[in-house]
Amino acid sequence: MDFAVLLDCAENEIPKEVWSVIAVGGFNHRVPDALEQEEIRLQVENYLKNGVGGDVSGVGVSEARQQLWERCYSEAELLPPFLVKPLGEPVRLSGRYVVPESPLFEAHFLSVVRAYLFDKYFSDVREVAEFGCGTGHNLLALARQQPSKVVFGLDWSKRALDHVNQLRQLGVNAHAAEFDLLHPRSDLHFNLRRVGVLTVGALEQVGARFENFLAFLCTHHPPICVHLEPIVELYDEAQVFDQLAIRYHRARGYLEGFLPALRRLEQRGLVEIMALHRIPFGSFYHEAYTYLVWRPVANEN
Repeated sequence: MDFAVLLDCAENEIPKEVWSVIAVGGFNHRVPDALEQEEIRLQVENYLKNGVGGDVSGVGVSEARQQLWERCYSEAELLPPFLVKPLGEPVRLSGRYVVPESPLFEAHFLSVVRAYLFDKYFSDVREVAEFGCGTGHNLLALARQQPSKVVFGLDWSKRALDHVNQLRQLGVNAHAAEFDLLHPRSDLHFNLRRVGVLTVGALEQVGARFENFLAFLCTHHPPICVHLEPIVELYDEAQVFDQLAIRYHRARGYLEGFLPALRRLEQRGLVEIMALHRIPFGSFYHEAYTYLVWRPVANEN
């Protein structure tokens, strides 16, 4: 795998810490031939025709989602179960389906992307807050990579907050706070003006209801915001491969309109979009690894 191409950077821009993560491996896969590619496509097509299952009712209200998080917390490394795939299940990679040899292929891939983003965008901030932190696995990875960091985990789930607090037992300077992305609270126990903001698959769940959180960020002026999310607007509607992902994304009610909203704010001089790249990798049905980096522009008047 050419990680420089996937991450949209020169090979010499990948720091040694990221190469160390890549060296752990777990990226072996086979590329199905044209006939099998079509068979896989038809599997996805049939799934979409029969109706996408699962809960799409939103943030903080789903009993099924709560039960999912409950199952996460027995994991030694806090790895969410949705990152562990059935052996032989295809994933999306560079415009085609591939079949990983490891059920942790996606988890390993996330580790590389995460390490790259942490090094590039969070090295100059002392504190980082992850909104919708789930099990806390991203915060643990950040603390291992940059041990001096103070990290804040914010989530609507009290079980998630328990686990953020338990990160202290691993030597992490971690703090937890209850937070609802749909109804942001301003009485946080830290100053967001000096804290880097992170979301990983959390905005995915709010669908089109991101306005309050975006306004919250613009009001509090964090120095940098890093999102690793599915951005439906970056799919190519002319490509069948992407059409399937768009249909799945919209059937699930995932994030939509966030990028256009940011672009409108940028046109008004209120934010600066610093980086935007759709990493051509995803699970069986869609791609959730676009990184979007931006910052609010302080009012000088």
